[in-house]
Amino acid sequence: MQPVIHTDSISYLFIQELDSVRTPGYPLFLEFFWSINDLFSLTMDYFKLICFAQIFLLGILNSLLIYKITKLLTANKIFSMLMGIVYNFNFFVVSFEFQILTETLSITLILAGILFYISIFKAKKSTAVLAGIVFVLLIYTKPTFLLLGFGLPVLTFLGFLPHSREKNFWKNLGPFLVFFLVINIIGIGAWSMRNKVKYDYLGISSLMPFNLRWYTNTLIHKYKPRDNEKLNRIAAIYAEEYKKTASSYMPFYNFQKRVNEEMGLTETEISKALLKINIHLIIDYPGEYFQQVPR
Repeated sequence: MQPVIHTDSISYLFIQELDSVRTPGYPLFLEFFWSINDLFSLTMDYFKLICFAQIFLLGILNSLLIYKITKLLTANKIFSMLMGIVYNFNFFVVSFEFQILTETLSITLILAGILFYISIFKAKKSTAVLAGIVFVLLIYTKPTFLLLGFGLPVLTFLGFLPHSREKNFWKNLGPFLVFFLVINIIGIGAWSMRNKVKYDYLGISSLMPFNLRWYTNTLIHKYKPRDNEKLNRIAAIYAEEYKKTASSYMPFYNFQKRVNEEMGLTETEISKALLKINIHLIIDYPGEYFQQVPR
């Protein structure tokens, strides 16, 4: 077994050095193994220890969580067991377990969060607090799940709307969904304020706008200039770099380097500007944007 060292791997290794890009979820996981690891320095042996934990501890736990979720929903033990087993035959699941990346841990957290959330409706309403805490840890591990903690209560409301007129229905259920939401808001707000104080970036991660660009790349050449000349110039630079390198990773690096050299902007300032550009593109071309999302 050889662990895969990604270009992103090193940025998770030292929790005290996290910038506005990285969140503390996966580094805390690594820190736990670092604290019990007195035998190895930061070598491939250490990375093997992490991957071993992901494969045998998190991998087994994920199968168990899928079993429990399926059993709650179907009450069928055989089918639930098959679902748990099939999970471990997924090529992407297996490949990510060998990598120093957030994917395996985020799967654990999303499954645990969903299990606790479903349990709210199985006469275990106190699990709303546990679900909220786990979802905060999920966001701290993989910020792209930022809206999931808000989306689930919306889906719940729509799903249970036919029952909303029943006596005491929302009185019994409502407070626990509010607890769940409040915990999510506090968790997101706490790390966002930390980024604001340290890096002048109010958000969970300054990488989010760069992730969003995957859905707006093909629209960048259609950007409509605004009154903001700085924003217009940044959009023009990105369009030029994207045209040169098509859909490769290079526009990200070349664009950031050019904006920094030509305009003297920091990474967080570029991130804030790119977020505004992305929002403008989504508002101007909603149909084309939503066509990109399934891909």
